[in-house]
Amino acid sequence: MPLASLPPRMLTSIAVGAVMALLGTAAPAHAAGETIVIDTTGGTERQSFTHGGPVIDPAATSLRIDPAVPAEGDSVVCTLEGYERTVASETFAASEWDAAEPVVLRIPDGEVADDLSSLVCTSSGATGSFEIVWYLDSETETGGTDLVEQDGASLYFYTSVRTFAPGPVRAIRPGATVLLRGSWEYAEYPSAALTSSDPRFGSIDLPVSYEESGDFGLRVEIPADLPPGFTAAPATLSASAASSSGPFGDYVDITEWSGPVVFAAPSRTSLALERRVGVSRERIIATAAVTSGGAAATGGTVDFVLNSRVIGSARVGADGRASFLLPRLPRGKHFVVATYRSADGTASSSSAPSSLRILI
Repeated sequence: MPLASLPPRMLTSIAVGAVMALLGTAAPAHAAGETIVIDTTGGTERQSFTHGGPVIDPAATSLRIDPAVPAEGDSVVCTLEGYERTVASETFAASEWDAAEPVVLRIPDGEVADDLSSLVCTSSGATGSFEIVWYLDSETETGGTDLVEQDGASLYFYTSVRTFAPGPVRAIRPGATVLLRGSWEYAEYPSAALTSSDPRFGSIDLPVSYEESGDFGLRVEIPADLPPGFTAAPATLSASAASSSGPFGDYVDITEWSGPVVFAAPSRTSLALERRVGVSRERIIATAAVTSGGAAATGGTVDFVLNSRVIGSARVGADGRASFLLPRLPRGKHFVVATYRSADGTASSSSAPSSLRILI
């Protein structure tokens, strides 16, 4: 069942991307082309049952509601809605809702009219929440009833929404891939968006695919060509996946995640060798210098790569430098690269290869 054909209330459940408060410390950034793994765990679940078909007597002074599911939390709020007004609303204790007899919603005399639209009952607790919606009609040629029950209505659809907790602020880079890892169900309708906290930019829809092997979840691609200025402000990365089952899409399962992100500041790493020519009995010092925003980077680690293999690491000092003593090398030409890994949200970077020739 295409999502475009679902009622507005369902589409509202599926939509994600509201800008969230950006609190916490940014996690280490990842270079463009790398995969950033975000674990999506915890959060809340919400069940929604939507019915159709019941009619009520326009002269009714009360509405007897037969509960469809047990209450979540301490109470259930039921509201009788017209198209542009609230006809009646009442809060029932969980003990009333869970009792064997229907609960009774009082209707003011003369308030039921042709514009009657729906009865909505909602409840929320620590472990989840539910919403039950009946679409009602106050006009009938054969008379109506003041009893609204699950068995007396045709079930339009049932929805289960799992919303994962946002987690800490994450540092990302344009061109990176984000793997949202967790208990995501396979979905026919995945979507993702990046929403800037700067009102000039709004939201950008992102390419997204389902991760079918290894860690289950969604893979979200961050564009490399974001609009100029977009990366200057914090943003919200959000994703959702929806699937339906049954011949008429009478069951819809939705998974949602939305979390704060910042764009890592760029860095530059250069590498200098103590000398470029040596002999095999010598050990030569390699020194990396890391800058960010025109100043020496503080913190983080530099990996030293010899002939495409990491041979060691060193911490970056207060002067933005990290040094490493290379092993004794055989005769021939060798190449050394320094790769910086940030500790404060600054983007990773690598130096150009430096060649070292060992004569004997």
